[in-house]
Amino acid sequence: MTTVSKTTATLQVVTNPVLDKRISPIANVLFHNLHQLQADFVRYVPWFPYPRQGVAELDPPNTRCSSTSSTNQTTYWNFSTAFQQPFLDTFHAVSPKRLVINFSTQPTWMFNTTDWRYHDDSPGTTDWHYPKGQWEPRTTALVADYYGRLASWIILGQCQDEFGHWIQGGPALGTRVTHWEVFNEPEAEHRLEWREYIRMYDAVVRAIRIAADPDHRIEFFGLSLEGHNEWDWWTGFLTLENHAPDVQDAVANGYASFHWYGQVSSRTNVSAFMEPFEQLPEFLEEVDQIIALRDRLSPTTKLAVNEAGAIPVDDNKIGVEPSPPIYYNMVAALYTVLVSELSLKGVDVVGSSQFCGCPEIPQWNITDRQFPGVSMTNWTTGSGNPRYWALKMYLQYFGPGDQIVSASVVDRNIYVQARITKDGKHIVIVVNKTDQKQTLKMQYLKGSHVSIVDESTHDGPWKEFDLDSVLLGLDPFAVALVNVPARHKNMIASVH
Repeated sequence: MTTVSKTTATLQVVTNPVLDKRISPIANVLFHNLHQLQADFVRYVPWFPYPRQGVAELDPPNTRCSSTSSTNQTTYWNFSTAFQQPFLDTFHAVSPKRLVINFSTQPTWMFNTTDWRYHDDSPGTTDWHYPKGQWEPRTTALVADYYGRLASWIILGQCQDEFGHWIQGGPALGTRVTHWEVFNEPEAEHRLEWREYIRMYDAVVRAIRIAADPDHRIEFFGLSLEGHNEWDWWTGFLTLENHAPDVQDAVANGYASFHWYGQVSSRTNVSAFMEPFEQLPEFLEEVDQIIALRDRLSPTTKLAVNEAGAIPVDDNKIGVEPSPPIYYNMVAALYTVLVSELSLKGVDVVGSSQFCGCPEIPQWNITDRQFPGVSMTNWTTGSGNPRYWALKMYLQYFGPGDQIVSASVVDRNIYVQARITKDGKHIVIVVNKTDQKQTLKMQYLKGSHVSIVDESTHDGPWKEFDLDSVLLGLDPFAVALVNVPARHKNMIASVH
């Protein structure tokens, strides 16, 4: 049996202090390494812990004015270096591939709260309490207008504020803006209900089109659910009749996105690192249910798992023990299995999360943690950890158009998938899912060329060698790509 993959493997970039050139001595290295990946559909998310990097209008019009005159027309749009630089650095690092833009955090003052306080410009400090308030009737129009102006500033280089005054100096990216995502984990950040989200999605899409996309070139991502098994959200969003008639095409021709993170109960006990592999089958069953809903309600809507990885317990707790390096080998192995399995199911985009995270780094005035357990890079040097190199290795060989062919697997500790790539290579993906050494016996594959990410490669590129027997030794959580000689095109793989 052969399946043709349409899956793009990629990653997300979340703003945080290590990417901030004002304080991070490794920011340039990180952006260089991001460019070297040459990943498509990279997701850019400046989210709520850093309001100045993600929100362009932190205060409502006139609120900071001493005058009470009804003629006062002052707004507080701020496209400062803190806001603009990480976005442009990411955009240019990804270019010429496509960036999925998601300025996910809405101005808090647009919700039903009188408290929209935010931290001053302290880039190393997080503000986990910035999003406050819930939806109210005025919210939809305020948020839609905000995103219309923001998109205009990015795409056209200028926008009009609430009083019609022009704000100049935007990057004017024009047709290079191809994809836009509407919010992140909306059921969590302002506890939206699905009907409220649909109203806001429709209004935001319409506002962006009116302001900066009259030809409807931009493809939109919707949902981005934290709780991927929120079935009322899925049914509500994918039922096209729930959307305004002029926006139904954005859903039908766009993407529906959701997240999955494996949970790890110990930061240091390596035997606990196998837990996400035990959790994965339940998620894959839920993906089948999502696909069935999509096929029934909106079959042309594409699917994206745009945050995928694993999170160790207490990852943002100050002072916890760091995870050992092999933890990142485990997450590299987990993502490789996940993206390979989702390719079989026809998921369109699978994004590893996230490009860089960090613990507190006092010498750089980074006082708070930013999920170091999901980092793909070393936060002291900027080099890739095993997660980065496993993705880069995957991207070098695989992409949409691969033929996935059957491979027999006897040992449940080893994952195997066989592929014929678009350029005719016959490659077997092999992953050790355990914390113990394993040996794979692959009949007829003596002389194959192996590329492998394992403990020995650490924060460096994969190593390569030729197999001189039918046995392949695998260190714990190793990820290997076995390039099969042309004389064995039948791609038979048996595990003993």
